[in-house]
Amino acid sequence: MATQLPFIGIDFGTCNSSMAWFNPKTRQAEVLKNAEGEEKTPSLVFFGDHEILVGKPAEDMLSDEQTNRFIYPPGAKRNIGKKIAMLLGNRTVTPMNVAVEVLRKLKQDAEELHFHTRVSHVVLTVPAIFDQLERERVRDASRIAGFKQIALLDEPVAAALAYSREGFQVGRHVLVYDLGAGTFDLALLSREGEQDTFDLALPPCGLRKGGDDFDRILYAHVDEKAKEEGRSVNNNGAMNLEILRQCRDRKENLSLRSDVQFSSILPDGRPFKHKLDRKTFEELISGIVAETVEQTDKLLQQARRDGHQIDTVLLVGGSSRVPLVSSMIQKKLTLKPDKWQHQDVAVALGAAYHAETIWGDRSCGRTQEAEGSKGTETERERQQVIAGIVGAVVEPRLQAICDRLTTFLILDRKRLADEQEAMDRAQHLGRISDYRTRLLTFKMQERLLEPNDISLLRALSEQLKLTQEEAASTEKQVFNGKTKEEMKKNIESSSGDQTKEEMKKPPVLSKPMPEKTSTPRNHGWKLPVGWGAVGLIAIGTLSRNGCLDWIMPKKNPPPILFPKPPTSRPNDPKR
Repeated sequence: MATQLPFIGIDFGTCNSSMAWFNPKTRQAEVLKNAEGEEKTPSLVFFGDHEILVGKPAEDMLSDEQTNRFIYPPGAKRNIGKKIAMLLGNRTVTPMNVAVEVLRKLKQDAEELHFHTRVSHVVLTVPAIFDQLERERVRDASRIAGFKQIALLDEPVAAALAYSREGFQVGRHVLVYDLGAGTFDLALLSREGEQDTFDLALPPCGLRKGGDDFDRILYAHVDEKAKEEGRSVNNNGAMNLEILRQCRDRKENLSLRSDVQFSSILPDGRPFKHKLDRKTFEELISGIVAETVEQTDKLLQQARRDGHQIDTVLLVGGSSRVPLVSSMIQKKLTLKPDKWQHQDVAVALGAAYHAETIWGDRSCGRTQEAEGSKGTETERERQQVIAGIVGAVVEPRLQAICDRLTTFLILDRKRLADEQEAMDRAQHLGRISDYRTRLLTFKMQERLLEPNDISLLRALSEQLKLTQEEAASTEKQVFNGKTKEEMKKNIESSSGDQTKEEMKKPPVLSKPMPEKTSTPRNHGWKLPVGWGAVGLIAIGTLSRNGCLDWIMPKKNPPPILFPKPPTSRPNDPKR
């Protein structure tokens, strides 16, 4: 029997991240400690000139004014879908860079301290309110960090799964109130029979707010108190990350105590002290908590209209420990919310349980569950996904579609290997499809079609296994309703009445070309006019020298032999 490959579940959080594994001896998920011996790893990264520190080592740098300016502030997770960057020293850092470093550390700690072998399989949890772009960014970050097999699971589903597998009583309709550091998720899950399988009974809702906003509100309050003394807690106009960390610590202490004391040295070198009680803190954050309660009330009303009788309420996430949260939620519910000691790491535990259903011994020979909130894929839906790969020959998004196969379709190991081979083939076809589309567009702009161009386009169509009708359809989308042969005849017939300069002008279209959607593309780019010829010459040269064998493997079907492009004409304008 083959050795079981290790797999883990990771909860990548805004302020803290954690990981867990499924212990086959106890049949329970357990939290894995990091290299510092802690269950939670701060999602902080220090980007120095000569080193990168993640977690507690980076957090320890906050107290030094000379080093904390190289630390990316909390919030990378909820900004992962945004095109933003921050200059830290000589580095330009994006939220994606932070996510990669945090995931890489968790992976290395699991490999070196627990499994002593490579860990390539992971279930990553994401907020239920994340859109497709944000989910793809999380997947990309985990792939860059070194994981090979990646599945995504919605955080509320992971929490409910962990709660159920830990032996607690769970009813048929579970309301999960997940208030983390960066996001708030609210989901109503339905459970069929006694199985630990949960589906979304209603579309999830939530807010991009959480405990990190509590910290910043408290930071602003402390800054106001300092300004009353003619001072500021800011560090040269920028947020003081050390004071922000103290605000987080005081917030957590106020869940257990009635008041806390701020005592620190401000950037001006003088000490600062301030006493804060729980009542004042709750007044400061009451607005955000009220928003979460309002979302909960709306979901409850929708559940009643649809006939869903809620019998279990779970409070998940570190910020749900704030006493104001539980008291305000209980006023809206007839049920008392359930709490448990692992609610901070419940999502990571649920991810480990889900990983066991995918890659564990018990998963062999059976169809996997679909990605958490998506439910179980039927064979009909599976065929639709595969058909989407075959049909997507114009839009070079095959990689994203192929990634869905390993996430939405839970396959046994043998079938998974077959699907991986199909994914590799689809990536190869994606590159060819992208090149073919750009070639068609370039020829449309130049209004020049040579015999070699026709041969090349036919070869590309054959490599993609397009029927004559499919090839003509894609050409008509670019050539204003004409195929490449019709376009060439049209150019030749009009050459007697037009000058060469006029022939190069693009035709006036009877209707505007359809605008491209804003869906993110995984491949391809738009080349300026004139660069296409350079690319064609370069590709032809590389092909003749065998330099494109990696992108066009010498398997069935055989590789395309790119014909030599025509040389530039003497009368062509300089490019």
